Amino acid sequence: MPQITLDEIEQTVRRALTLHGAAPFAAAEVACAVRAAESVGNKICGLYYVESYCQQLRTGRVSGTVTPQVSTPRGGAVVVDAGFGFAQPAFAHALPVALDAARRNGVASLSVAHAHTCTALGYFTQQIAQARRSRWAGRWTRAATPPPIPTPRSRARWCPWAATKAGALASWSKCLRRR
Repeated sequence: MPQITLDEIEQTVRRALTLHGAAPFAAAEVACAVRAAESVGNKICGLYYVESYCQQLRTGRVSGTVTPQVSTPRGGAVVVDAGFGFAQPAFAHALPVALDAARRNGVASLSVAHAHTCTALGYFTQQIAQARRSRWAGRWTRAATPPPIPTPRSRARWCPWAATKAGALASWSKCLRRR
C-alpha cells in the first residue's frame, strides 16, 4: 500500500478545497484539521470527509468564502458566527479572542454558531489545551449537520468551549446531544 506523508495530505486537501471554491484561509484550516485527524488514525474525520467537503462547496451547501464574525457579548463570552461556512476557520478567528478573554476574566466560553460540520471536535479542544489555557473543555453539538439556510424545523449547530487560566495541558471533552 502506498504511503503518503501528513504534509502531502495537508497540501493535497488544501488544493482540492481551493479548487472547489474555498478561500485560501478556509482551505488551510480545514486541511490542517484533516491532517490532525489522519495523524491519529481518525479516518472518518480525515480524508474520508474531503470528497463531501468538495461536493458541498461546489453545490453551495457550505460557504468556503465567508469571513466569520467574532463578537464578545460579555467579558468572558466569545461568539463566532461561521456564516454557514466551515467550523475550523471560524474557530481559528475566535480562539485568540477567547484566550485573551480567559486571561482577562479567569474563564471564557467560545461558541461557534451557524457552522458546517466540526468533524473531530477534539481538534478544537486540543488547541485550547496547547495554548495552556484549558483545565476543562467541552462542547454540545447536534447529531446532524443543519441545512445551509435555517428553517423553522432546523436549529443551527453550536459548540461552546470553556477555557480557564489554570494551564493544564490536558483537556476533557464529551459530546452531548441537544434535543
